[in-house]
Parts: sequence; structure tokens; C-alpha cells
Amino acid sequence: MRHETRDSRPTGSRSEAVPSSLSHRIYGGLLLLLIAALLSLSGCGEAEPPLALDEIDLPVTDSESFAPRLSVDDSGQVYLSWLAGKENGGHALRFARHDGVEWSEPMTVSSGEDWFANWADTPGVRPVGDWLFAHWLVRSGPGTYHYNIHAAWSKDGGKSWGEPFILHGKGRQAEHGFLSSTVLPTGELAVSWLDGRHTVDGHSGHSHGNGSMTLRWARFQPGQNEPVHDEELDDRVCDCCMTATVLESDGPRVFYRNRSEEEIRDIYSVRPEHAAERRPVRDDGWNIAACPVNGPAAQAVGNRSAVLWYTAAAGDGQVRFAFDDSGSSQVVESRRVDEGRPLGRVAMAGDDEGLVLFWMEEGDEGAIIMGREAGENGLGPARPLTELSAARSSGVPAAVATEEGILLAWTALIDGERRLRAGWLNGWAPATP
Repeated sequence: MRHETRDSRPTGSRSEAVPSSLSHRIYGGLLLLLIAALLSLSGCGEAEPPLALDEIDLPVTDSESFAPRLSVDDSGQVYLSWLAGKENGGHALRFARHDGVEWSEPMTVSSGEDWFANWADTPGVRPVGDWLFAHWLVRSGPGTYHYNIHAAWSKDGGKSWGEPFILHGKGRQAEHGFLSSTVLPTGELAVSWLDGRHTVDGHSGHSHGNGSMTLRWARFQPGQNEPVHDEELDDRVCDCCMTATVLESDGPRVFYRNRSEEEIRDIYSVRPEHAAERRPVRDDGWNIAACPVNGPAAQAVGNRSAVLWYTAAAGDGQVRFAFDDSGSSQVVESRRVDEGRPLGRVAMAGDDEGLVLFWMEEGDEGAIIMGREAGENGLGPARPLTELSAARSSGVPAAVATEEGILLAWTALIDGERRLRAGWLNGWAPATP
């Protein structure tokens, strides 16, 4: 494990105190880990610094801000996007860019009063070469989950945006969301999403009648509103779990929660060019007749991917981690990473030399975002990073690795309002080129 600490930090950082209401079990475990680390010192070296979070000031002045997403462009600049609540009751998709020194002024992509603003299905802004791509969710009918994925392109860094378009084409009023994406070597944007076009959604639920939620995949040329290619990858998937799309050395792969006829909802992966060969990452055997709203996090590591996910098979909630090679027929060896009271809501960031896994754990009061290093040599100790509400309104944390290190963003509940927060992770640094 690498425990290097950056010598410098972007402006506006403030050190965050260690949470005060950790569970006694987690606190005791950390004390034991600290004692063991001290005893292991030889007297001529320094103790490895543990993972810790330095919260930073953000250029966010909205009365309500939540649902963060993070991405990095080819030059290493970070893009942070979020949903902003408007005084008239509507919402706006906003973003800011960090150039390694400071944040830009926030810019608005689009706004509306009929948006689907959800804690789990988040919009976002990401760079695609010289372009920016943005997507957000707009209601399409009277049902609770009647909404479409709207998208737009910008050629001037977000100062102006082209005409919005419905990413999956116009069709039946149903649920379409949980988009993830990657940029292909051709420069095309590849997107995956959950698509309800085959559902008969005349009520307020997700799937009814003879249809099921499906997983779809499409490729877009930058600046184009019509896909180069669009296809269905799986005809029956979990209704509302996040997807993760990565680019391995052998091509793109999508991770998602499948749904069998027997209501087994395990994490699967599929290569778009070999859709018939989709398979489970691990046979957890989680039988649940409802969507857990807990999708996987994944990151390509060479010709395979690191995968983090939540499962509650046999009633035992766990967050598990594995390296998964799609070209191998062997059963994936996974390890449990949580501390015994996981809520899931996972994220991951790092590089080929080492990763940091993030998840939410139940605390004595609310929840805790935990961090843990992972690599070829195993797992580091679990570390508490920050406290937040355990309510669904706190959403899912987002993380990204940059030249400065790992940036983590989350939603805090302050005086009953959602507020965007972010911090740089101490105790981890990118591999030296």
C-alpha cells in the first residue's frame, strides 16, 4: 500500500475533525490498529500516515446542493457537477472546474421545474475530448418514475450548450436513467443506462405487466445528438441500481445489477461486443423482490476491472471487493471490506498502482463514509473519513483520482437542507510516472 502525502494542496482546504460519534466497535478497532502500527516501528522510520480527509471550500452558493458527480479531462482538470435547488421549486444542473490551483465560478447547464431530482439517479457533466457532455432527468408523464434522460453538448467549456435531446429517443412514458459513461479510444462517448421502454408503466411503480427494465448501450460522436450505435445488452435487470461503465485495455465493459426470474439480483458484467456472454461477478445469490438501490462501483485496471458492491444475501449485509478479469472463466475471489454495519452506496478511485474504496457504514448517530486502500497486495485498514446522515437524501458519495490525489464529494444535511461537500484524501497519492 502507498501512503504518500502530497506536499502541497489546492487552495481553500480546511482540515476536518475526526468524527465524534463513531461506534465503540469501530473506535476500538482503530485503537488496536494504531497500537499495532506503533509497535511495528523500528525507531529509525516514520509511521505510515492513515487515510484522512481534508475538507475544502467549494464555490457553491446555492440554497440547496446535492447529487455530486466527478470527472477529469485529458489535462487533469477536475469537473464537479451537482443539482441545485431553485427558489421556485425547480432544479438546475451546475458545475465547476478545478485547474489544480483553484475552482472556476459555477456555470449552469440547464434548469427546469419538471425535473426528476433524485438522491440515487444523478445527472452529470463530463469532458469528451474538446467537448463537454451533460445529462439530466426530466419528467415525461404522470407516473412517479416517468422520466427521460435529456442531454446536451458544449464546445466552449460550458459557456453555451447545444439543443437538448432525449438520449434514448422518444418513446413510451417510462423510467430511463442511471447513466454511466466512458470515452473510447476512437474519441466517441459510450453510455450505458437502465431503460424502461418495454415496461407497461401506467401506475407509480417501476415495472408492470409484461415488461422488464433493460440495460442499453450507445455510442455518440462528440457534438452529435444521434447515436452511432444503440443496442440492448440485457433484457431483464434490477430497476434502479446504478451502472458503472469502464474502459479496459481489451475494450469497454459495463457492471450492473441483474434480475433473474427467481428475483436473484447479483452484480453482473457484460462486454458490449459480446452481450450474450454476460455473467455474474460473484454468485452471491441475493434473493430480493425489490430493488435495493445499491449499484456497483468499478474501475479498469489494465485488462481487468476492480469492482466494489453491496449484497445482503442470507440477510447479511456486506460490501465486497474483487479484481474481475472478463476473459477468465474462473470464479472471482472477493473479499469483504466493511466493518459489519454497511449501508453500501459505494465509490472508488485510484490508479493501476492502488485504489481507495469508499462506502457508507452505519454509526451510532447517522452514517460514516469509510475509506480503505486496496491493491495487488491486499487491503489496508478501514478508516472513518466523515460523518453524514444515513437518510437516502444524503445520496451516494463520488470520488475521482487526479494529479493532486483523490477528491471525494458527498451530500451533507445541514439544518434540514442538503449541502454539497468535498475534500482531498490524505494518505494516498498517485503513482509517480
